[in-house]
Amino acid sequence: MTDKADLEQMLTSLIREEFMENDTETVLNGDLQLVQEGVIDSLGIFRLIGLLEQKLGLKVDPEDLVIENFETINSLKAFVGGKLS
Repeated sequence: MTDKADLEQMLTSLIREEFMENDTETVLNGDLQLVQEGVIDSLGIFRLIGLLEQKLGLKVDPEDLVIENFETINSLKAFVGGKLS
């Protein structure tokens, strides 16, 4: 999965399915503050990391565990894209 649009779609779908299944009103776009808006909480970040490791074979190192990597779909896309390249 090297295409940025595909990566963004996968991340958006993953977050919607895993964290927003009962939320039909929130518009999930690249700039939505996921933690600040309550889409993902601190434990949810660890759940998301596990899902990314499982689905993409991604290795998340302890130094990667900074909120900036998980704030928005766009920051997640940059983080995951960097890890995959």
